[in-house]
Amino acid sequence: MTGALAVQKAVIARLAGDPVLAGLVCGVHDQPPPGARLPYVALGRSGVVDWSTKTERGARHRLDLIVHADHRGQARTKIAADRILALVTQAPLEIDGQDCIAVRPLLHETVTDPAERLVQTILRVEVTTLDPSTLTP
Repeated sequence: MTGALAVQKAVIARLAGDPVLAGLVCGVHDQPPPGARLPYVALGRSGVVDWSTKTERGARHRLDLIVHADHRGQARTKIAADRILALVTQAPLEIDGQDCIAVRPLLHETVTDPAERLVQTILRVEVTTLDPSTLTP
């Protein structure tokens, strides 16, 4: 499993396992299935930047988590986004094959699409990881 996929799986597992978030959204998806009920959380853009040193391999993973909702105001997406942010930053993520060094928020933005009658709140987080097999004693 690549580091990026391991981070994605850890974030989805953390979000999908929270009963409070489950009461706010109808699901957490990598890619929402056709006909997914609103509101839901889906992954958006992601990317990885090398964060290695001479002796250790590390990475900074940027990941967008998007709360999609209907047009009835921005409050519901912002409440869900606040919960998501608390979940991913409250404790280190359990990432397969990686040590989670830090999770920090980079962006919290809400946009509306009147034509589609949708509201989206976008959270961008950065997850810093190290490969424990490369750590020097």
